[in-house]
Amino acid sequence: MIADYVATISGAPGGSENGFVHGPISVATYSHPRSVCADPIDPELYWVGDETSIRHCDGKAVRLVAGQEQQGKTDGTGERAQFHGVFGLVYQPNQRRLIVCDVWNNVVRAVNVDTKVVSTIAGNGSSELRAGFGLMSSIHFPRFLVFDRSAKVTPESAVFIATLNGIARFDLDTSELTVVPVQNKMLGLFGIDCISGTGNLLVTCVRTYSVYFIETATGRTEWLAGTAQDPNRPDQPQKQTEQFNWPSQVLITSEQSVLVCDRQHHQIKQLLLPHKYFES
Repeated sequence: MIADYVATISGAPGGSENGFVHGPISVATYSHPRSVCADPIDPELYWVGDETSIRHCDGKAVRLVAGQEQQGKTDGTGERAQFHGVFGLVYQPNQRRLIVCDVWNNVVRAVNVDTKVVSTIAGNGSSELRAGFGLMSSIHFPRFLVFDRSAKVTPESAVFIATLNGIARFDLDTSELTVVPVQNKMLGLFGIDCISGTGNLLVTCVRTYSVYFIETATGRTEWLAGTAQDPNRPDQPQKQTEQFNWPSQVLITSEQSVLVCDRQHHQIKQLLLPHKYFES
């Protein structure tokens, strides 16, 4: 029998707005940790993104990778770099770097885990979503991101990004940011995950308290669950299935099973979806 078990593995009690203590896991503190990313080679190692920094933990100690206690927007090495709200975080192993959503700065950053060099790779800081290359593009409140898992794409070569006012796709090889055409304008996107093989997406929306399916090739949007009106049928009355209050991250755990962080209800909820959403 497997026992239910929850344990604190890093971060001492007392972390706060200014939690910025490194060292043994029993004393290290974070400030609003929002994202965690495991090393695919050794899952005991992981990176954590919080309000102003990125830390690395090996199970014994928490060490600074990049950032400082004060928020800012500066590229640089290690503690000379500044962040303002690290949300999404994925690891690109062939480049030995983390791809990071720096939400309040409206940019996407890259962090080399060996040299600790931080560089802005997408977004010019303006509050809009606009296609372009690298710093010529714009991305408004990039929150979470996920690798494009389409069978037609080289693994870990591009990411989809959930932003305040739409979905962006950023090619990590060419630095081109494109806007994914979405059938219905969606504001307040937050969590995102990608279905392996098809490259289609599941997203959460904190303005409609709902979960949606998006077909990336066509932009077709389908409401799956929540308290919102079906965006494809505005003439129909509001539907309610499993209710959410600020659904944040979404995670595909296996075929047909999806977990959703229901932030304001302080719960993790599961959706079981028909097989058709996972078919290639």
